[in-house]
Amino acid sequence: MRTTLLIAVAGAALTAALIPATSRAWDGPGLWYSPAAGAQPGGSGIIGTGGALDHNVTCANCHMKAESKIDLKLDFLPAMPTVAGLPTPMPGQKYQVSVQLTGEHLGLSACAQYTSNVNNFAATIEDAGGKLAGVLASDSGQSSTSCPASAPDPINGTTFMYSDCHAVMASGAPGMTAWTFSWTAPPAGAGPLTLYYGAVDGNCDMMSMDDDVKVGSIKMGAPMASLTPAPAPGDGERRLAWAFGLLPLGLLISLRRRPRR
Repeated sequence: MRTTLLIAVAGAALTAALIPATSRAWDGPGLWYSPAAGAQPGGSGIIGTGGALDHNVTCANCHMKAESKIDLKLDFLPAMPTVAGLPTPMPGQKYQVSVQLTGEHLGLSACAQYTSNVNNFAATIEDAGGKLAGVLASDSGQSSTSCPASAPDPINGTTFMYSDCHAVMASGAPGMTAWTFSWTAPPAGAGPLTLYYGAVDGNCDMMSMDDDVKVGSIKMGAPMASLTPAPAPGDGERRLAWAFGLLPLGLLISLRRRPRR
């Protein structure tokens, strides 16, 4: 009886010790900046965006055997003007950025107990010198100019930031495929910029193997004070239609006013 009890207690203790570490894996918010040599190794502040601030490390450097079936769509609101073929921000303009993971195919079923379907995303925007450009801000209240020392708890949004706030990161909530953040462009003269990003389609096993990965970058032109916002879609067409709509009316009035012969 005593031997059985000791085995049961030991088994429960081992389960309690192992399950939190296994279930959290890399997905605990505090692990992004935890020491790589710690009891539960973290990223030591390398977020994996691929930018210079992350030593050009991408998600694909850790998430191996990716099938490259996923993609990531990033939309800026307001839309940026295009200059010399590049999206070019207006100095000081605040942009809302929506991010959509497409092609998710892993982790949608057969998740084991204590695991969940966690997808992740991270991004940063750097100047040509590899420095953070402008102001990044999550949709849960942190920004690169108002940066908390530790991860927020709870995370009240799809993205969050902390420590040095050089990148915006996904909250790690299960089942997410869409995230939002904002970015305020730097002043004119900042030079050309690059947005670096990475996304992971998790497969439920809470490890870095056999997930799918998308990494990439978006080149941007140098912020220019002379830029003007593009007209809203359809404005030109509506003005043209309005003008042509008045043309028959004008002709009718003119005909009615002509003296009879």
